[in-house]
Amino acid sequence: MSSKKEIQKEENMMKKQINQIGLFVQIILLVILVYFLTLLIFMPEFRNVVDYILSFLLIIMAVNNYKIYKRKKMTIIYGVIGIILLVLTILGV
Repeated sequence: MSSKKEIQKEENMMKKQINQIGLFVQIILLVILVYFLTLLIFMPEFRNVVDYILSFLLIIMAVNNYKIYKRKKMTIIYGVIGIILLVLTILGV
């Protein structure tokens, strides 16, 4: 039988791995965003792609702020701006 300390240790390791995955996704989206921003300078037809990536990045940042850093004000700001940008992009505004 596993003791409570071992179970708690396994749960903490699982949370840490999930947090690392969230940060990894955030970094990957940031690199992709920078790439498409440089393409946007020369080819304006990448505007929608940049908007989608930016909105997903803001939503991921909101989730990471909530789970990892526990900053509720920035979580709300990132989440609201990300969702508004995503809706506007989908509607084509």
